[in-house]
Amino acid sequence: MARIETRAIKRSIGMLEWIDEVNVSRDWFDKSINVSVREKKAVAKAITTKNGLINFDASGEIFKPLSASQQSIQERLPLVITEGNDSAQLASVASLLAQMPTQMADLILNLKSISVANSGYIQMETKVNELPLRIDWGLVSDIDLKIEVLNALLKLPENKRIKRVDLSQPELPIVS
Repeated sequence: MARIETRAIKRSIGMLEWIDEVNVSRDWFDKSINVSVREKKAVAKAITTKNGLINFDASGEIFKPLSASQQSIQERLPLVITEGNDSAQLASVASLLAQMPTQMADLILNLKSISVANSGYIQMETKVNELPLRIDWGLVSDIDLKIEVLNALLKLPENKRIKRVDLSQPELPIVS
């Protein structure tokens, strides 16, 4: 029992891309090794150029759904649509998701789809206050500023029923 390398076990399991968290502990009294894992939870999916399925978690990490529970939710996940379906476009979506603050988690929770044009412009279909909203993010740059602008716009009473926000130029947002 003393020769078992718990750190090596944790490191090996942690290298699996579908694992979010792993804990390994040794119980000297029960003479046992306890391993607990938490798998990543997908918020969106995409089809790769080789017709493979990949998922995105809320932090923007890309992984293949391998566990039974990950595969069982694929029908309910919103699809990331890319024109070229290349890794740079998928990485830009991952970057957007990774930069999304927790106070904007509802945008991800109510996500319908994300599309990426060859130009790199990202468009998100989601819901805010149970109403559909299309957000044109533009390029994945100045996301902090764009989120700040979006927050400010959504707080305005005249924007309670907006259907579209264009944040591609955050200094000059367009609301309709």
